[in-house]
Amino acid sequence: MDSSTFMLGSLLVLLCVVPIASVLTKQAQKNKKVIKQLNAFAKGKNLNLTSTEITHRLVLGYDKTARTFVFASLLDKERTYKIIEMKNIKRAWLLVNELDKNEIEKISIQFEGNTPIKGVVFYDDFTDSGKDTFVCKHIANSWVDILQQ
Repeated sequence: MDSSTFMLGSLLVLLCVVPIASVLTKQAQKNKKVIKQLNAFAKGKNLNLTSTEITHRLVLGYDKTARTFVFASLLDKERTYKIIEMKNIKRAWLLVNELDKNEIEKISIQFEGNTPIKGVVFYDDFTDSGKDTFVCKHIANSWVDILQQ
């Protein structure tokens, strides 16, 4: 292999790798900023989040000691954090609305108890088409487990 072939190959690899690395770095920085904002909000409410996560539509946090769930939609231009005190919740469960065996319309966590918030949507076919419903269902199910601790 001569040096011109090596140089051309190296240039092509760089042209592919640099943009992908740049996008991944920017997304990681954005996620870090969102989690930092969530933690700042929680600290203002005297909460210490033990679990946090970002999905394509939500930022979620849970304070295990205070049994308090904090979340906000990432789809809204102005982020409004909502708080659910799990001590007021009798039951939390995963609800999957299926149109048919192969199509899911909505995935949410539903709450029964003394709270004005009756559910948190993790997937809605109307706004989230193209998203992996299996992943959304898995994440929502893991949060049901966290909230029931």
